[in-house]
Amino acid sequence: QPDFLYPDLVLVLLSSCLRVLNNVARLNIIAFQALGVEYQMEMIHLLRILVPYCSERIGNAKAVDSLLKQLLLFMGYFSLKNKANQDLFRWGKVPTLMQHLCNLPFMFFSNAEKKELLLPTLICATFENKANEELMGREMNGKLLAQYLEAKLQLLAKKEQAEHKSSRGGGVEGRVRSTDFSDSKKKTHHPPEKREQPQQQLDFTKLM
Repeated sequence: QPDFLYPDLVLVLLSSCLRVLNNVARLNIIAFQALGVEYQMEMIHLLRILVPYCSERIGNAKAVDSLLKQLLLFMGYFSLKNKANQDLFRWGKVPTLMQHLCNLPFMFFSNAEKKELLLPTLICATFENKANEELMGREMNGKLLAQYLEAKLQLLAKKEQAEHKSSRGGGVEGRVRSTDFSDSKKKTHHPPEKREQPQQQLDFTKLM
């Protein structure tokens, strides 16, 4: 029903539940995806309802925007290096979940913040999955994803170069200070431990 609206309370509860699941995925992606295997069909049915619902109403309410953000994160974790879960994105009638992702509003391809939500999820959904990759190629311009990846790789390379330079030069004083501090700690703390603890342990074992 296109005119049906979920109450804001329902959207907030759904968003909170997804946030919990996303936190589980950050801590243990294997456990998270194992849970997904047990409830695959339920999850896909839920996603096929909620993603188009939010997509049609994005920008109308904060609850909708927040829910779509958690949905995109959830789908990324759900499909990350998991071909069985990736294949579910093509399951069901057209438009499939994969098609819904590729046809989100233009702001998800132009706005920097929203691109950081959608494009990583598309990468997870298509990584080493030919069928999903071909479907994505028919629904959107793949150059957008290629440009995004190139930009991220360049940023990563610059970051690694900067870290390498800082570790090789300019860090002498910090290393000297850290070694002096560690030496002072050894001098002040370790001798009392060596004098007291071993003697107590030895005496205790002899009494036993």
